[in-house]
Amino acid sequence: MAALQDAQRTGAVPLVFRADVPVRVELGSLKLWKVTSRVRCDLVVDSLGVNNPINIKASNCKFSLKL
Repeated sequence: MAALQDAQRTGAVPLVFRADVPVRVELGSLKLWKVTSRVRCDLVVDSLGVNNPINIKASNCKFSLKL
């Protein structure tokens, strides 16, 4: 908790976002199979305040298909 408070005080809070997102491809009326894409983003935001807007200072995202 102390490390999070220090990061918020300096204005650089690191976050890791991971998600598995199902995607279905459609070509006109032809529906193809569903595949799962995997997303991983390393984000640095300025704060996690409730009343303040959160701004992304840096991001690095990678996408891949889960077969």
